[in-house]
Amino acid sequence: MLFFKNSPADTWLLQNPPPSTLSLTNLCIPDSNHLVVLADSGTILITTNSGLTWEKQEKVHNIAEKFIYAFFEDTATGIVFTNTGRSVKTIDCGNSWDLISDSVISSFSSPSFVNSHVGWAFGEFNRIIRTYNAGEVWENTAYSPLTFDLNSIFFIDSLKGWAVGNNGKILYSENGGDSWSGQESNTTNHLYTIYFLDSLNGWAGGKFGSLVCTDDGGQNWWPLPTLNILSVESLAFSDSLNQFLLRTKIFRYGLK
Repeated sequence: MLFFKNSPADTWLLQNPPPSTLSLTNLCIPDSNHLVVLADSGTILITTNSGLTWEKQEKVHNIAEKFIYAFFEDTATGIVFTNTGRSVKTIDCGNSWDLISDSVISSFSSPSFVNSHVGWAFGEFNRIIRTYNAGEVWENTAYSPLTFDLNSIFFIDSLKGWAVGNNGKILYSENGGDSWSGQESNTTNHLYTIYFLDSLNGWAGGKFGSLVCTDDGGQNWWPLPTLNILSVESLAFSDSLNQFLLRTKIFRYGLK
């Protein structure tokens, strides 16, 4: 489900959904009109009218595995990754795609990019890995293998990033992922996704529809009203008012 809201006082509404037979995995919002939603079996869904209609693209570059992450610098230029680390790039809003990397990365998950070149992800043995060339080559960060389960990572620039995991775990890095410190999340629910609009304002969501937010870079987190869904699996924002949540279908928080 994908939820949307465009005012803190409004409610979450079901967004006009893509085909219901698809298992949705993630979303990216270049602006309030353009949404890119990813699905299994190599499927990419794109809308240019805030979800009123969708264009479905299947088996891009004959890729059949699950797409899990998209990053768009603007409405035309973006990169998309599969759950094996393979990646494709578009410069024309998805009308055509070029293969960036066909290499398979063991246990690849939760990539996060700050521009079309620099990004982080989880790799084998739960290591945090980093790339400077859009995923052509990945390297291990100095951070040692993790002893607890993390589920999502998000960087706002080349230095500042957050990671969330089970039992409300939130970590923060200010040196590009080479070291991390803990932040108190005020929830014990598993957290599956995190998103920061800027260096201060962030949201995390997870099990049982739980949501927490911060306006001071994570020094303080506080809970938001719980959504009546099984889990929040992806968060994305086009600006401070337009907010989206993903859980199998698309919901949007907006005016009734």
